[in-house]
Amino acid sequence: MRTVITLLSLATLLVLAACSQATPDPKNLTDPFFLDTYAGSGTPMVVGPVLEAGVLYSVTVEGTHSSWSVQEWALGTCQGEPQDSPMHPSAGTTNGQVGMDAVWVFAAPNGSSRCGTPMPFRGSGVRMSLDGGSTFTDLSDITGGTGPSEDHLYEYEVTGTGKALVLNRGSGSPSNNYGMLRVQVGELIR
Repeated sequence: MRTVITLLSLATLLVLAACSQATPDPKNLTDPFFLDTYAGSGTPMVVGPVLEAGVLYSVTVEGTHSSWSVQEWALGTCQGEPQDSPMHPSAGTTNGQVGMDAVWVFAAPNGSSRCGTPMPFRGSGVRMSLDGGSTFTDLSDITGGTGPSEDHLYEYEVTGTGKALVLNRGSGSPSNNYGMLRVQVGELIR
C-alpha cells in the first residue's frame, strides 16, 4: 500500500512539474473553423469571430490545398514534391495531391504556369482581413522563413479592430481548388 501511495505521489508531482513548465495557451480559444479553398463560384472565404478592438490575439492557420485539379496532377509533377492529399479534405469535390499550404507553393503539376518557377515560393493566395473584409493582407507578405513549415502550421499575432476576422483565397479557379485550412483564434495574455 505504501508503494502505491508513493508511486501515486510521484506521478502527481511529475504532472504538476510538467504543467508548471508548459507554455500557457492563449485563453478563449475559438472552436476551429475552416477556409475551404473549393467553391463552385466566387472567392473562397470564411468569416471568423469579431476581434475586440485593441486586444492581442493569436491566429493559427494549418493545412494544405491545391490550386490544380486532380486531372492536372495525374499528368505528373514538374516541380517540387506534392503530398498525396490535403490535411483537411474539401467536401463536395474530389481531393487529390496538393502542393500548397497557407503561405507556400511547394509543388506543381506538369502543364502548370508554375513549372518554370523554383520551388518553394511564397504565394498561395491566402489572405487575412482584420477589418471585416474591407482590406486583406496576403499571408505570404507577413510570414518569414525560406520554405513551408514541416507541419504546415503558421501563427500570427494580430490586434483586433472590433470587426470580424475574415480569410479568403484570392487567386486561382475556385472550382479546381480543394483542401481546407484550419483556423483557430485565441486571446494572448501578456
